[in-house]
Amino acid sequence: MRKPGEVIEREIHKEFTDRVEPIAEFQKWYKKSSDHLDDFFVLSFYGIGGIGKSSLIDYLCRDLTKNSGVFVKYDFEYATGLDPYNILVGIKQSIRNRYADLFRFPLFNTALLMLAKKSSVSFENDELVKSVVAESPYLQILVELLSAFPIIGGYLKNAATIISQISADVENLTIKDELKKKYRHDMEEMVHLEADELRKKMPQYFWTDMAENMKSLSKPFVIFLDTYEKYIDTFKASSNVVLDSWLRESTRSLIQRIPGILWVICGRDRLTWADDGEWDDDHLTCHEVCDFKNLDSIMYLNRAGITDGELVSHICNITDGVPIYLDLCVDTYYLLKDKGRLPNVKNFEIDRRKIANSYVKYLDPINCELVYMLASMGKWSDEEAKYVGEKMHSGTFSVERYNSMMQHSFIKESAEKKRMHDVMVEAMLSEIDESTLNDVNGNLFHYRVTKLENELASFTDIISLVNDAVESYRKIYKQDVYIEQYSDFRKLINKISEISERGFINEGLNVAALLNEHCEKTYRGTKYQGYSLYLKGIALWRAGIYQTALECSRDAYKLMSKLLGERHSDTLKSQFNIAVIYNEMERYKEALDVNLEVYNNQVQEFGKENRDTLASYNTLGILYGNLEQYDEALDIFKDAYEIRGRLFGEDNPGTIKCLNNIGVTHTRMGLYEEASKELQEVYTRMKKVVGEEHPYTIAIIRNIGTNYKEMGDYGKALEKLKQAYEGFTKVLGENHPETQRVSKLISEVIV
Repeated sequence: MRKPGEVIEREIHKEFTDRVEPIAEFQKWYKKSSDHLDDFFVLSFYGIGGIGKSSLIDYLCRDLTKNSGVFVKYDFEYATGLDPYNILVGIKQSIRNRYADLFRFPLFNTALLMLAKKSSVSFENDELVKSVVAESPYLQILVELLSAFPIIGGYLKNAATIISQISADVENLTIKDELKKKYRHDMEEMVHLEADELRKKMPQYFWTDMAENMKSLSKPFVIFLDTYEKYIDTFKASSNVVLDSWLRESTRSLIQRIPGILWVICGRDRLTWADDGEWDDDHLTCHEVCDFKNLDSIMYLNRAGITDGELVSHICNITDGVPIYLDLCVDTYYLLKDKGRLPNVKNFEIDRRKIANSYVKYLDPINCELVYMLASMGKWSDEEAKYVGEKMHSGTFSVERYNSMMQHSFIKESAEKKRMHDVMVEAMLSEIDESTLNDVNGNLFHYRVTKLENELASFTDIISLVNDAVESYRKIYKQDVYIEQYSDFRKLINKISEISERGFINEGLNVAALLNEHCEKTYRGTKYQGYSLYLKGIALWRAGIYQTALECSRDAYKLMSKLLGERHSDTLKSQFNIAVIYNEMERYKEALDVNLEVYNNQVQEFGKENRDTLASYNTLGILYGNLEQYDEALDIFKDAYEIRGRLFGEDNPGTIKCLNNIGVTHTRMGLYEEASKELQEVYTRMKKVVGEEHPYTIAIIRNIGTNYKEMGDYGKALEKLKQAYEGFTKVLGENHPETQRVSKLISEVIV
């Protein structure tokens, strides 16, 4: 007899995937790949959730390992991002984790580091960059070189110097000849491509490296792609176009560019490629993974130790041979035996949809609480589960009990996150009361926001953490379910606002829209809806969608006035946002009226030296300048510059922006020499504080160009304005109003 809590499925699952037909199909296509290493092949396994596709992959991987096969497994369920770049980074890391000495990716890694440089990623703090640099001395040299050269308007300056320096510094490295011959053109191209263009070419760099790696192999390389429906469904949710052409489109795709690889793709649905006429049967086949035949189910149950004929027959009938249900029945069987009971037909539901509930029914109360908690969390890390478990069940939660639960077959895991099988989640959520769901996700939300506040990670990692926090918040269906909720919500709002402020416009807008959608549905008429509207208005404003931003901000101001009062600090901030948007829409008189009201109320309530008051004070100066009242504008900017410098320091971005506004006003007043000195100082200081590619810095480059234009120095004006146009195009997009304004200035200079 097993000890209480002991898990046996790791033994029986070796038999569990022993399906003759799909295994034979794989072996057939593996042999075909072995016989034609100069060609490529795709084998697709498809079938409903819980049918055993992932278990089949696990079996095939074990079999390949036993026979010295070469393979990697990549699961879309755990992808950090579902764009080609993130997918390929994940596949490449999986390959390197298994075969570091066999596979190298010099071109792909070079492009990855160049992209990091062009995206202002910190080489010192970004974990992906650090892992890439560790792969080769050449990459360490490259990082040192890239750190020394600036990005100007999206382009790396001194491209020739970088290439020749790399060639000189890698005298003893095998990469030298490749740099000089095969890869020199590609690297020169990378230097000049903008970040978005470089990201789109990552599949090309990946297949170039992989094709080179495959030359040293005398056997097929198998790449397993699991949960493919996750990738497809993501794009179906937003459009009718499935954006996987980079992977499968005929002649130009990743798959067809790398000979010697057998791609095994597992998902819920049959691949559409098989029916679109672009692929022939010699290169692609789809195999449906069906329910177990009755004999297979009987054999599986017998091997698991269930031999009672009546019980075996009953389980086969209620499960219809679906592996996840068979597995849960085995778990239930042993739970009963652990309790000293003899399992019989009455212990098992007649409806397979209730099989998971039967399993939980026989758990002890502590494990039952743990299962409900995990089902409520969706996806989780070990640290998150430990935090929530100790918060909710401080007297009963233990790491040992949690680790034991992680061994069950209905737990799916990757290196970073775990989740429960959909069949189990669906069954558990039907049993979990709203209070438990709120408590679990309230604690999870608090943990994620706290981590977000303390995390010393790259900004890309912070965006991922924000998405996790929003996901847990969207599962809370009750106001103020825990004491820190309001405070945590405000912290999340600030972080999301920071995302778009830092130039991640689309990311900020997407997550703001998700949060607002949830608050509109769940918290209508509350302060949470008001703050989410305020946030969405800011994100839309930064994206240049001014009319919709204005409508959101008006709604936020109206709701917050009602709930918080007209002179509450957050109400005044939402009103101030209306003034800012009016200014962007060039409705200066309306903007001035709103901003004056905000400023006067802020001075009365909080004083002139309050941070929010200073923001509206500075905007007051901008509006006077736009209305050509330059003396009034200049007085405000000089006063604001002195106050900010005294309160927040000379290197505060807000302080530097005040000096920028002084320079712009001097340009408008015709004091070009003064403006030139001031703007050059502003550029140097802002670049040091926020980086070359921040919208603040790019706006200063535009202002320097405008000053040259007004001076009549059109050559220098054109150079700076083109630089600003390239920068805004990269960060904000070609159609953003800021980009269009610079385009208009360029046209005026050329004319």
